[in-house]
Amino acid sequence: MGFAVFLIIISWFLFIKKYPSQDVTHSGLRLAVLPLKNISTNPGDEYFADGMTEELISTLSKIGGLNVIARTSVMKYKITNKDISQIGNELMVGTILEGSVRKISNKARITVTLIDALNQEHIWSEDYDRELKDIFLIQSEIAQNVAGELKIRLISSEKEQLEKNNPTDMVAFQEYLIGKHFLNQRTPQGIQSAITHFEKSIAQDPAFALAYANLAYCYTLVGVAGYGNTARNIAVTKAKEAVMKSLEIDPTLAEAHAALGYIRFRIDWDWNEAEKELKKAIALKPGYSTAHEWYALFLAVQERLDESLKEMQFAYELDPLSSNVNTGLARIYGFRNETDKAVTQIKKTLVLDSNYAEAYFTAGMTYFKRKEYQKAVPFFTKAIDLANRRPIMLGWLGRTYSKLGKMTETKQLLAELQAPPANNDKLYSVALIKSSLGQDDEAFNILENLVIQKYGLMIYMNADKSYFEFSDQPRFQKMLKKMNF
Repeated sequence: MGFAVFLIIISWFLFIKKYPSQDVTHSGLRLAVLPLKNISTNPGDEYFADGMTEELISTLSKIGGLNVIARTSVMKYKITNKDISQIGNELMVGTILEGSVRKISNKARITVTLIDALNQEHIWSEDYDRELKDIFLIQSEIAQNVAGELKIRLISSEKEQLEKNNPTDMVAFQEYLIGKHFLNQRTPQGIQSAITHFEKSIAQDPAFALAYANLAYCYTLVGVAGYGNTARNIAVTKAKEAVMKSLEIDPTLAEAHAALGYIRFRIDWDWNEAEKELKKAIALKPGYSTAHEWYALFLAVQERLDESLKEMQFAYELDPLSSNVNTGLARIYGFRNETDKAVTQIKKTLVLDSNYAEAYFTAGMTYFKRKEYQKAVPFFTKAIDLANRRPIMLGWLGRTYSKLGKMTETKQLLAELQAPPANNDKLYSVALIKSSLGQDDEAFNILENLVIQKYGLMIYMNADKSYFEFSDQPRFQKMLKKMNF
């Protein structure tokens, strides 16, 4: 099976070279902030340089006239031999901001240069020598200077966002940056470490709204995706407490509205409030890629697939090298029954990251949808290997084997999923296999219980009913109504 996957992926890599990237204009108003170089004497300050890069991207993303490339894509150039024009072409941007950070004791020196990506000419540069407590003021000044050089007229609400008072406690800020560093790893251990540092940041500065917002997101990941060992009900409670505290401190914080929207979407199934909060986040911070990505998935679940595609395409424009966004775009194509486009998009994703489990999983689901079950098997198998035998992937492979009449393999996977300890991820996957075996009553009994518990993956059943054999049954329609659809 491993050799089969190898042959398929090699053929994909050769095939994809014939396909151009998404058609995005290399406008001067499309800007990439390259990772700021850490030139401090302490290599341990690397997190500070990375954090400053992310915060500068975040600040610039508040300017509606700019399309600022997200952190995920630019961090791929942290170590690179590529020149500015190559990077500009790959990120499809017309302007690049690069620079360095030197942190010494309670002071920082930040140097930035704005460059025309096409001809590599310097547009503007500046050195900032300030105390650390003025770090937020520096970010605001850089953002306003960039806007001025690119002839962008800031509206009053954008100026207010850029000049907003931020915490001056540097211990809290540094704990926050370390928390972001671990959050960006997206591993169970990383999420738990992020929670620890965000809580330390809040203890140092109880009015730090952004730390609360990120803490809420961490606990939402724990509650929805099972990161860590915290019980779901406790994680959900902590997520809601943190996000409401963030909004109490700063009602105009885009990250807090996005985090609340994600909670209403993935946990509460409160569709009206979810949409309101996600749209609010986008209005406050037009260049916030994550909010566009979440809103696209929300719209897909609501079967508003034209709107969903536009939102995910915009998320792609803001974060073109993100494996997650590229895979999300393939999923939307799949929901729209545009499976040729889905396959092409997955191929692009695997060129970006040949070890991204979700891309292999999405490829398997796409071939399953096309009823090309034999092609789906190696992709599900590869995803399972990369994702440490994640139950949902085992369930889909079991369904595929049943379609191929491979009952021995199907029953082996079913036995693995039914082995203790039981959890909702396993139960959901058991239901998937049982439905493919024609055991609808048993499958529905499991699924209806998961609806009562508001198990996160249930909502995606509404995005594409054609994946499920029982979707035309009255019992399925009643189940969707209980999910507020």
